[in-house]
Amino acid sequence: MIPYKVLILQLTRMGDIIQTMPLLVRLHEEIPRVHVTFVCVDRFAEIMKAVPLVNRYVKIQPQEAVKLKLPDMDQILNLLAHPFLRESYDLVINLTHDLSSAIIANRINAKEKTGAIAENGSAYLVIKDTWGRYLFASVSNREENSFNLVDIHIGMGKIRHSPVRRYLKTDEKTEERIEKLFAWLSISRDRPLIAFHMGANRLHRTWKLEYFSQLAELLIRHHNAQILLTGSTQEKTLFEEFSAKIPRIFIEKGHIFSLIGSTKMQDLIAVLKRCKLLVSNDTGPIHIAASVGTSTIGIYLSTAYPGETAPYGEGHYVVCPKMECYPCMDEASGFPCGITCRDAITPSTVFKIATKVLTGDSTTEEIHQEEATILKSRFLSNGTLIYEPYDISENKLKQSLFRKNLLRILWDGPLGIPSDFSILSSLPEDEIKRWSLKTKAIFEEVRDAIVFKKHIVNTSDLLRVSSLLIDFFNLSIHSGCAEDIPLTVVKIIQQLTEIQKWAIKNYRSA
Repeated sequence: MIPYKVLILQLTRMGDIIQTMPLLVRLHEEIPRVHVTFVCVDRFAEIMKAVPLVNRYVKIQPQEAVKLKLPDMDQILNLLAHPFLRESYDLVINLTHDLSSAIIANRINAKEKTGAIAENGSAYLVIKDTWGRYLFASVSNREENSFNLVDIHIGMGKIRHSPVRRYLKTDEKTEERIEKLFAWLSISRDRPLIAFHMGANRLHRTWKLEYFSQLAELLIRHHNAQILLTGSTQEKTLFEEFSAKIPRIFIEKGHIFSLIGSTKMQDLIAVLKRCKLLVSNDTGPIHIAASVGTSTIGIYLSTAYPGETAPYGEGHYVVCPKMECYPCMDEASGFPCGITCRDAITPSTVFKIATKVLTGDSTTEEIHQEEATILKSRFLSNGTLIYEPYDISENKLKQSLFRKNLLRILWDGPLGIPSDFSILSSLPEDEIKRWSLKTKAIFEEVRDAIVFKKHIVNTSDLLRVSSLLIDFFNLSIHSGCAEDIPLTVVKIIQQLTEIQKWAIKNYRSA
């Protein structure tokens, strides 16, 4: 049997590697003869050591990856000289969104390519595939996007979406070693074990240490919990700061354990698999926990935005600030605001969510928190993931959800996936009908202008519908895919017709 050869460029961080793994799982499920070559940073390949999803690797050192960010043509040519990159492929998927990776993707021989490509002589990165253009357009329109990065990656792999669960594993020796470590630490199987990951690659994306300590106290007092701290070697001082803010007796009586700086990558997988819950900032370990089936509560602040980077899987929670300036788009400013969003999420709110997880409470009882939004994940019938507000009683939140969910359905057409209209079930009938009627008229006008080769002078109405769509059209033009725009418009009109039909049928039967 002739293999279907796929090459994936993923030269980013650990969290991104983990968010690429469901794509690898789906490739193997959909194409039994698939053969995968994976290009990544050496130390991040360790995460996939015990999971047989990759046939062979092209590994580069971290210092080489830094040079590629410049870009450094000597480094690019050195990498392209690798024998694996001189072969021909059926599909190249570029999941690294910079110029160097685009140059590399362009020079590899393949029948199809998705993601950014730097074509010779072009002043722009060329993106031929629909999902890739959607991803690049969403970068500057983050609040409109509700597709998880994992689902975007699967779309770029040109395969059908389907939920992927518990896809990260470790080897037996590591499992045995961690079992012995837990016994030596006297970690009880009869008490809930909750992990805290208090660090992040950027300080402005971290929840306050005093809030972590207050949360630990609440969990120990009310749920007899054991708190396990994880982190890198560089984050060892976090334990000292955390310990100074919590009653000493909790440490003396063995309620708190620290593995900060003490676990290798495979160890961390085995450790988090044994936990009932992880509370974490937006960083790699939260994706590890989700990938082994451990429940997570993500604290998303500042530039961390759950639209694309929330943990992949069902039943996870994300808490983020309910502030006009969130998510912050101007990291270069130095945050003159003082990162006030770090004050918005209180320990009592996270404790109430943790209580639901620990007690298995699946009711939708409201958790009131004036300055924060609570989101919970679920898989839709089309196999994609969505994070929805836990409490939509507030009018402002209803308005935000209304627009985001209708746009989500709208994008199903151009992106080629079936629609799950259940995400519209909590929205007002009159507003759905009014929005779909008005939006359909706008796109019919655009369609007619294209058919009669008119120039669309006034795009203000289109911009009010979706700024992401405007950027998507611009990327289509710059990528030499202007011919895709008429079909995209037709698919959007068809989606709007389906929304109208659904609203009539659903509310009539109700």
